[in-house]
Amino acid sequence: MAVTTYDQLMLPLMKLLAEQTAPIKVSEVVELLAECSKLSNDELEQTLPSGKNIFKDRVAWAKTYLVKAGLIDQPKRGFCELSTIGQQLDLKKLKSITIEFLMQYESFANYKMGITKDT
Repeated sequence: MAVTTYDQLMLPLMKLLAEQTAPIKVSEVVELLAECSKLSNDELEQTLPSGKNIFKDRVAWAKTYLVKAGLIDQPKRGFCELSTIGQQLDLKKLKSITIEFLMQYESFANYKMGITKDT
């Protein structure tokens, strides 16, 4: 089985955060998502040529994209939680969260197009 892609991790990440009553450490998120995955230990330990762990890197990208869309807040360094906008989503009805889905959020569309608040 191939290591899960960052976009395949976005919905599980949102669902995991929806179960939390307080901000959770990103390192705990990675551990919980790894436990829920059907990946072997070998797959979970794969690294990029740079030496970074592939699974952790993909969780980080999933989180970054969800933060850019405003669906996840980072109340302090190393922690995350669902934002007010994220809490309004009916996660049970979603089959996946894709880049196309995230483009409906202006903050994400601006991020992808390289538009900053100053321009």
